[in-house]
Amino acid sequence: MKQKHIKKKADIYHYLLLIILIAALGISSGWDFQFKENKSITINSKTFTKIFPKADNYVQIEQNIYKVLSGPDTLGYGILATNNLGYGGPVPLLIGIQKDTIKNIQLLANNETTEFLEYIKEDRLLEQWEGVNINLVSTMKVNAVSGATESSNAIIRGVKQSSAQYLNEEQSNLNRDFFSITKDIVFLLVILISLIMSYVKSLKKYRWIYLIIVLLVLGIYIGKVLSVKLLYSWLSKGIAWKTNWQSTLLLILAIAMPLVKKPKFYCNYLCPMGAFQELINKISPAKKRRLHLKNSPLALSEIYLALILTSLVLGFTIDTSYLEPFMVFAFNIAGTGLFVFVGIIAIMSFFFNRPWCAVCPTGCLISKVHNK
Repeated sequence: MKQKHIKKKADIYHYLLLIILIAALGISSGWDFQFKENKSITINSKTFTKIFPKADNYVQIEQNIYKVLSGPDTLGYGILATNNLGYGGPVPLLIGIQKDTIKNIQLLANNETTEFLEYIKEDRLLEQWEGVNINLVSTMKVNAVSGATESSNAIIRGVKQSSAQYLNEEQSNLNRDFFSITKDIVFLLVILISLIMSYVKSLKKYRWIYLIIVLLVLGIYIGKVLSVKLLYSWLSKGIAWKTNWQSTLLLILAIAMPLVKKPKFYCNYLCPMGAFQELINKISPAKKRRLHLKNSPLALSEIYLALILTSLVLGFTIDTSYLEPFMVFAFNIAGTGLFVFVGIIAIMSFFFNRPWCAVCPTGCLISKVHNK
């Protein structure tokens, strides 16, 4: 009777979690419950005063191109870049042009991780175009910021494409350099190895080598990991599959592989944090236990996910990147708090079997797709 009572409670919790999830997805897809601030890009006179302090009016002369005015006088032009997709969605920019020279570039509201953008600002990426003639932008060599590649590439792409639009030139894509191509090839090799490892049982004795590869390549070298922040960003802003096709492929595998009898494929084979914990598990002499709530019908991960989704439904402005440890792999950007967070996970991994996985909202969300 007690087991049946616990199971009944669990079913109720699962249904509630599903309702919250549907509501979160619905709001992110455009449902208006008036809880949430509209984050669409808006342009007004104050927007232009950040570049042209004397601006008091503006006139749209073409799509995304504006003439900025002070009374009857023309101060310059503003170009709005909106189609440049970064890691989490569009990275809109306002580019100020004065006498065919870039005066200033303002980064508008977006859904990129704050730490990545702060790192880009410290690298002074935006300032590299200041004082540059608009005709030279397409041939100007500007490198992406290491550690924030997708976000900085989105900015570079936005400046180049918008400048081409302003000059009525054909919009060109970023040139693919050798480093980017190499990363793509290495990523695909790891995916292939993961698929082989999941099907060939005789390779299990080499799993520790494989885990090191996943940690170093997917975690540190390429920096691709699924997270609640990324998934919510895609739902609310659209999937940037052209610029972030690697994460898109990870999501497809995470959803598709359980359908061919490979449950938790992403968590067991492609998650760098899962590899990190399992490696510690392997070297620890202590007896491992599962981390769970005693006699609780609801898993820790479900509680954690429910709290995050509820905050999204109610429109709380929390930064979900702080609720998961994955950003620590960008070690040149991650703060001290994240290293402490991961340090605690590492210590717990000596005594518990993959402790973060018991709490991970991303893994829980993926599992709920298959009702597991």
